[in-house]
Amino acid sequence: MRSTRHRFPGLAALALLCACSADEVAPVPARGAIVAMVRAAADAVPELPVVGPHLNWSPFSCMMPPAARALHSTVDAEGGHGSKIYALRSNQGEAYMKLGTEEAVELPLFTVLVKEAFAPELHAGEDPPSPHSTAGWELAASQAYIPFAERDGLTYRTGEPRGLFVMLRLPEGTPDTMNGWAFGTVDPAGRVTGAGAMESCIRCHRTAEHGGLFGWLTH
Repeated sequence: MRSTRHRFPGLAALALLCACSADEVAPVPARGAIVAMVRAAADAVPELPVVGPHLNWSPFSCMMPPAARALHSTVDAEGGHGSKIYALRSNQGEAYMKLGTEEAVELPLFTVLVKEAFAPELHAGEDPPSPHSTAGWELAASQAYIPFAERDGLTYRTGEPRGLFVMLRLPEGTPDTMNGWAFGTVDPAGRVTGAGAMESCIRCHRTAEHGGLFGWLTH
């Protein structure tokens, strides 16, 4: 079996930030290290396999932290995570898809989960290719997923990038994490806008039944 370091060089860089090998993760003592890991996870997105061929709709309650404003800050519905569709990427996609099934599974240390979010655009052209068709397979192969999602009888496709939402599995007891899970957000320009024990993320994930994760069956 090829090592994680060879399969995912960007993810191996995350391990180096932890001062450990690609197969072991040491506790991260400082928030600055988590910020660096979130940034490295964003850089590794092209290497991360997509979990499943379909896009998912994001829940409204999960948002990118608003940008600082000179006078005041407001967040409207279009700025919320709920107006996004996303592809889920992970270095442990096979294990993640087993959450909620009869098979017992625990995601290992150094698991990386990234929601690659996009603005949904109403698709007014011909019907999108089925994932079971030749055209659908070709599209999924070229983009790693089929860039369409359906809601209320309408079809949408990926529009402008809306940022990345990151989760990193670190050892329990790592400072600034939720039981070892660190969260991060990266805006479309590549700036890390949040990292660590982000309350905007924790308020939903703390109630998730799979150790802080919702699992594929709930998407």
